[in-house]
Amino acid sequence: MLPNFSQYIGGALPKDQQFEVLHLQSIPVESHPIITAPYGITDLSSLTIKTQHFFTFFKDERTIFGFEVYVYILLKKDNPTESERLLFISKADTTGYINSKISIKQLTKRIISYLLSIDPNHYLQKVIPLKRNYGSQKDSMITKSTSTLQSLHLLALRNSMNSTYLKPYVDDNQIHFLSFRCPSNIVTKISLFTRPSPQYLFSKSSNNPNKHVLNGFDLMKWWINIIDDTIIENFQSNTIAKLLIPGEDYNSISRNLSNLKYVNWNVGTIFGQNREDLAVYSVPLFPDDPKSRFLHHLVADSRAKSTNLETFWTELQGRQEFCSGETVSVIGISGILNYQQYYNPDPNEIVIPSSKKQFEYIKSYITGEEYDTEEGAFESYMNIRDFVTDRLNASLIEIIGSREFNSTNSGSLQNLQASGDTDYQRKHSTEITTLQPRKKQKKNY
Repeated sequence: MLPNFSQYIGGALPKDQQFEVLHLQSIPVESHPIITAPYGITDLSSLTIKTQHFFTFFKDERTIFGFEVYVYILLKKDNPTESERLLFISKADTTGYINSKISIKQLTKRIISYLLSIDPNHYLQKVIPLKRNYGSQKDSMITKSTSTLQSLHLLALRNSMNSTYLKPYVDDNQIHFLSFRCPSNIVTKISLFTRPSPQYLFSKSSNNPNKHVLNGFDLMKWWINIIDDTIIENFQSNTIAKLLIPGEDYNSISRNLSNLKYVNWNVGTIFGQNREDLAVYSVPLFPDDPKSRFLHHLVADSRAKSTNLETFWTELQGRQEFCSGETVSVIGISGILNYQQYYNPDPNEIVIPSSKKQFEYIKSYITGEEYDTEEGAFESYMNIRDFVTDRLNASLIEIIGSREFNSTNSGSLQNLQASGDTDYQRKHSTEITTLQPRKKQKKNY
């Protein structure tokens, strides 16, 4: 039996210390393709399923860490074996209001590995279609096109039906959901864009002097080391791994890859291999992503059909949001996981709101606070705890840490080392292909 969420995540947290976690997951929805197809080309055999995960960690009744990821299942209906899964790492942020020695780096790695372990079919069991077909119910629904007189008539009718108007008119059993299946061990990709910012999720948290804010170069190194370890621990040996730093030449970028453990890192991106390809047909559109905003800008300026990938990456560095001169980077990997079995999350470890609106409403209890003082971290915890308990009849996940830190490294948040950290990996794979580090590395992984 695979370890549950609490056991696994607890392996990244200090031993015998208590934490609480809110794990939000949106209902999977069919969405438009993340990469725009050329005009006139429609692939009816492909579907894109989007799901959002939002993790918030609490310690001593304070919000301390948030992590947001989007999971896309790119489903090929005619040939499911060619389906893909893509994890877009959107945001990770800390508040600085924690006194414990905790490695955010190790915690982030654990969350990513946990998401990778989830069976892709978990997201395909109950999918909201892009366009819902309500069938015979359509005439009984109030929409924007319903006249005032007809709306009043429908409301009066509902009012006379034994007070059922107090319940959602179209309940969960009446909505037409989609359901699919695909092989569990499909190609998995991870994509992220690194850009320094005083805060990503927690407004004004940079005013807290205890918060550690990284510059652009250090942020890139922090993330690429996390992804490097993720490859070693989770992926097969033929995984594609790419790094691109817009505005930097090939040799400069290559120097950032020389000390990584995985030997097959290369300069470039996992999207669009030919620099002459049009960016609009190669670069994916992700939520709240600078690359996506630039693509929309190119479309608005009627330059989408004339801007290739080389020009796109060069001009991206010159955008106003990057004018600080800080390093930004695009990190991506693509490969097959080395798992022989996958994890199906327990319903008790995930809160799945009934709608996108409710998801954002719950999330706003965290992101809507101001964290320039510790009061904001306390208020967000109290509000979310009460909402989950009173409105959702659920509770935050309690986690007891089990990670023992090497005392020689215990003072650093980013270099904490652990012992006995491989139980979860062994249980996921009965036969693992071990990736060898570069020869100049003295440690064995």
